[in-house]
Amino acid sequence: MKKAFKSLQARFVTKEYSVLFIETILVFAAIYLLGSLVTGGKLLTSIFFLNTEDAFMDFFNSIRDAAQGVKAYTDRHVIYPPMANLIFYLLSFLSPDKYNNTRFVLRYRWKLYDETVQMITVFVIVCVILLFFTLFKSLSKNLSLKRRLLLVLVAVGSVPCLNLLERGNLLIVSLIFLLIYAMTYHSKSRLLRELGLIALALSFSLKLYPVLFAWILIGDKRYKEFIRCAIYCLATLILPSFAFGGPAILLTIVQNIFSFSSGSGGAQGAISSFLHVPSWVVSGLLYLLFLLCALTFVAAPFVHRERWKVWTVGCIAFIAFPSLTSIYAWLLFLIPLIFLFNEKASGKENLRYFLPILIPFLFFPIPIAGPVTANIVLVYPALIALTVFAVKDTWKALQACRQEKKVPLEDCHE
Repeated sequence: MKKAFKSLQARFVTKEYSVLFIETILVFAAIYLLGSLVTGGKLLTSIFFLNTEDAFMDFFNSIRDAAQGVKAYTDRHVIYPPMANLIFYLLSFLSPDKYNNTRFVLRYRWKLYDETVQMITVFVIVCVILLFFTLFKSLSKNLSLKRRLLLVLVAVGSVPCLNLLERGNLLIVSLIFLLIYAMTYHSKSRLLRELGLIALALSFSLKLYPVLFAWILIGDKRYKEFIRCAIYCLATLILPSFAFGGPAILLTIVQNIFSFSSGSGGAQGAISSFLHVPSWVVSGLLYLLFLLCALTFVAAPFVHRERWKVWTVGCIAFIAFPSLTSIYAWLLFLIPLIFLFNEKASGKENLRYFLPILIPFLFFPIPIAGPVTANIVLVYPALIALTVFAVKDTWKALQACRQEKKVPLEDCHE
């Protein structure tokens, strides 16, 4: 057993992370499919929220909400920014009025209408194609064609991506735009870099939180680009707001976001129940974790030379925000992974980052009572582990930078 463990450890240390990513996910996927066959399909839906009983409801609930106009924010307390809500509002014209005006308890009736079934089918197919193409173009040509194809197929078929598609959540579109920003960031083409800034603004317009990655521009002293990006972001935020009563609705959105993130449902509720503590205690601790991660990210672009590490810290801060701590948001870590894959990274130096990132991508067909899945539970220890490593490394880099080089903070990474 000891020799087998050492052999396995040696394989992890010597293999490129891209190979480990492919092989590990495929092995766990095979176990997942085998377990599903043995149990007569009972484990097949165990990786999804409520065993798919609530399938695509991020999509259809949003359409039903957006169909109410400004009441989507004031009465139904949605947290989507105006651009996202405008998209759903336009989609509501393709959905039958009978469904748009149904009560919440009747929300699953989308299956009864041809129009809604066709809508979600087209949405999923288009998102898969766009994500596949964007991921493939993001991977370096230094990797073989076979490797790139396998990486994309495995990533699109991983648990976070499958959960994101099963929810019908616009985060997948936001992620595609964010990928474009990340992969054009260092382009020699001024046009591509500008398109990347616009892509970041569009990502922000759908989910707000991706705007934190504009901070990397400040770390690299690209102030003019940061200002232009801010203008693009304001335009994509304010202009669609007039469809719902104007910019004043933005304050309501902020209130809705904090109300949503402090709720006792889902994983937070399960954690508070398991620990026998009030939900506000768990929520408060998660906000403290987010604050720690956010402060770490503020310093990261100034002290880390490795771009993958800066993006990793940014992804940690993103997912640490309570309303975003979910299995499908974990797909965001594809961005720093792509940086590592393109560098053909291997060895144990960065394995402590790679392994916690990898774990939620794997298939764990373990039934858990309620809406919580095994992968959702694993997100929290993986996030905490990454936070510990990120804070420790960033603090060390900051200390070394300030003490050894004796230069201002903004010059440390040069």
